[in-house]
Amino acid sequence: MDLGVGANSASLGLTDSIIAIHVRWFDHWLKGIDNGIDREPPVKVFLTGDNRWLDLADWPPTGVREQPLYLHTGGALGPALPATGSPASHYTYDPADPAPTLGGNTVMPGAYPAGIKDQRPLSQRPDVLTFTSAPLEEPLTVMGRVTAHLWASSAAPDTDFVARLIDVHPGGYMENICDGILRARYRNSLQEPAWLEPEEAYELPIDLWSTAHVFKAGHRAALQVTSSSFPRWDRNWNTKEDPAWATGGQPAEQTIWHDAAHPSRVVLPVVPTA
Repeated sequence: MDLGVGANSASLGLTDSIIAIHVRWFDHWLKGIDNGIDREPPVKVFLTGDNRWLDLADWPPTGVREQPLYLHTGGALGPALPATGSPASHYTYDPADPAPTLGGNTVMPGAYPAGIKDQRPLSQRPDVLTFTSAPLEEPLTVMGRVTAHLWASSAAPDTDFVARLIDVHPGGYMENICDGILRARYRNSLQEPAWLEPEEAYELPIDLWSTAHVFKAGHRAALQVTSSSFPRWDRNWNTKEDPAWATGGQPAEQTIWHDAAHPSRVVLPVVPTA
């Protein structure tokens, strides 16, 4: 997706550049030159959707509020809590056929280019669940850290869960915004693995990192849920083996719960409208 020449760090909004800012910063702090950079807003953010640079006093911006969007049976996503007894969603994750990496915040070779890529091919896979909101009646501005809280269970003692925030355009284009992954054995500690009990539901927090994005009116917010993004993240073999040495694994039946007792959700840092 072309965000315009002004998006490039070589010409921030066609008025400045990241190199010029670096030089002014070093001139002030290393040479003692009073060029005013210490009195300028300390944060510069490119706001996708509106495709413009912002100067901010803090990050995330003051006044941002957390807005949960809940997963619902049938693939819906919205602010209402799911109903009691709502059926769960299921898919099979097979490490022999992992969902592939498609764009995103990567630095991989040319076969897997970074950036914004249409995510519709992933949503067509049987091992990828997609939950989508109704069309937005007014723009929704999101700035800050995005998190997902998935209530999930697996038939395997260890597996991965991936969550990806998407802007669905009126024509159907699925623009990837940010994503993250959690290896279930390390849900409590990176030092002490904890195995999953078969079919037991766990609340798993997934860090999708940060973004600054405007979902325009008429667009829809969506959340993809799956168990891989390979090769960006090494696949999980669904076993207790050390993943650095494992050479084979097994398919696992995965369950995403979304009822009143298990409110799976994505939490957006929303900037209130004026």
